[in-house]
Amino acid sequence: IAGVAGAVNMSGTGNLSMCDVTFTGNMARDASGALHRVSTNNLAVDTWERVHFLSNSAAGAGGAYVQDVALTLRQSEIVGN
Repeated sequence: IAGVAGAVNMSGTGNLSMCDVTFTGNMARDASGALHRVSTNNLAVDTWERVHFLSNSAAGAGGAYVQDVALTLRQSEIVGN
């Protein structure tokens, strides 16, 4: 079991684009089961296409925790988190 994020922890000023990604069964003690994403300058622009969050768990957010990010989701799903 991870600390802040079970799979990916990204904070900073960059953008994140993902396509055809599946996060399944990840666990974390704190913020998010699969993905923890924080923009430190409030200017990040992310695009997630065909990204699936399935059965992830954490104390804070099951699938993903996203803060201060302009996020576009396309053909994605968040199920059972």
